[in-house]
Amino acid sequence: MLGQRVSSEIKARMEKLLKNIIVLHALMLLLAPAAHMYSAVEHAAVEQTSSYLVDIIVVAFSVVYIGCLYLIYRLKPLGRKLYFPLLCFSIGLIFVLPIDFFAHKSHLTVFIYDIINITAGIILALIHFTDVKSQFSN
Repeated sequence: MLGQRVSSEIKARMEKLLKNIIVLHALMLLLAPAAHMYSAVEHAAVEQTSSYLVDIIVVAFSVVYIGCLYLIYRLKPLGRKLYFPLLCFSIGLIFVLPIDFFAHKSHLTVFIYDIINITAGIILALIHFTDVKSQFSN
């Protein structure tokens, strides 16, 4: 009986941790464009080098990714299934973004992008390799 109670307490704490990490991840995703623009303005005027197609793909991906985070926050199975492919797609986006996108980074933007990467890894680990994964079977 005690073992079951401890196990359910651990599951509840892991679920709360997952939700807190998702909130932090989403906040950093929202801060990243602002910090990137501030960094670009601070260093020099950056020419518009990306195509509108790339911009549309990035914006569409961002909307789908935030939606996926919401589904994971609500512990929906679809969010768990979509997260890894979307994370892989986001890595692939690095290769279509213009190189100038990465040129003007301040310490703040590097910090924010690092937090985004760390929280993405934590989310991935929590939803696939802990007892939280059983919460997605609803």
